[in-house]
Amino acid sequence: MGKRTILLLALFVLLVLVYWLARSREPVVKKDRPFVEVDSAAVNRLAVVYGRDSVAMGRRDDGWWVEYPIQYPASQRIVGEVVGKLGGMNIESLITDSPENFAKYEVDEVGVRVHVFREKAAKSVGFIVGKNASDYQHTYMRRIGEDDVWLVKGSYRSAVAKSLKDWRDRSITDLPMDSARQVELIYPKETITLAWEDSVWKVRVAGKSFEGEKPLVDRLLRLLCKLSTVDFLDTLGAVSFASPEAIIRAQLAGHEPLEVKLVALDASGEKYVLEKTGAQTHFIIYKATATTLMKKAEDFRSESKAKKEEMLKKN
Repeated sequence: MGKRTILLLALFVLLVLVYWLARSREPVVKKDRPFVEVDSAAVNRLAVVYGRDSVAMGRRDDGWWVEYPIQYPASQRIVGEVVGKLGGMNIESLITDSPENFAKYEVDEVGVRVHVFREKAAKSVGFIVGKNASDYQHTYMRRIGEDDVWLVKGSYRSAVAKSLKDWRDRSITDLPMDSARQVELIYPKETITLAWEDSVWKVRVAGKSFEGEKPLVDRLLRLLCKLSTVDFLDTLGAVSFASPEAIIRAQLAGHEPLEVKLVALDASGEKYVLEKTGAQTHFIIYKATATTLMKKAEDFRSESKAKKEEMLKKN
């Protein structure tokens, strides 16, 4: 064997050795392994930092509560969905371990910081949820304190990128519509009473009464018993309930009486503030919702009956 052949063979062996050493130093990433080791059933606290909002939530006997920056019932559905997803975040691949690329994947201060606390666990689990991948079926994520940026299966950004009001329970009322027995619509110049009597709704106003159309009354009750807020008004400021535009009182079988008051939020009248007796805050609703609540007596009379009565009056 000639010297040239031996040199080429030695060079080949050297290159193979260098390649093998280089590959042996590369991190071995197993697909489908959990991004974080979390048992959803053991999670009892959750802290989320998104933009200027820092929100902490805790699990109590009666469900999840927002505990910081206020004490308020949390949206059980939204918090439950986030907690339920923790155990299903599986790694697809390692993207980078260079801090210079954090901004590119929004796993820096732009990302959503999530801290998960578990029962009987000494330390919390913290990670940053970055932007969605181009296919919107993966998310870039990084564990707090580590440089590795991972591509994780699933879209998680929208689940945690929420402001304080989004984590709060937006329901104002949650009552069975068929429990209503009487409703009073109190306005500055008149009071309308709806009473469930002998399986029909009696409408009384200004000493007169008529049988209300059940579908029309049900439209009011459906909204009144399942009210949701657009936003919260924890401090009234210039808003006053000294002279409300409407007061609505409802008697419901098997439930505490309900009373709500309505005033316009500002001069535009595009939104209203709702005060519910016993609630710890005030609620903002749209004008369309307020208008649906502030019915007039004639709104409970069918158009056909109203036209027939009008014709009788003319004759």
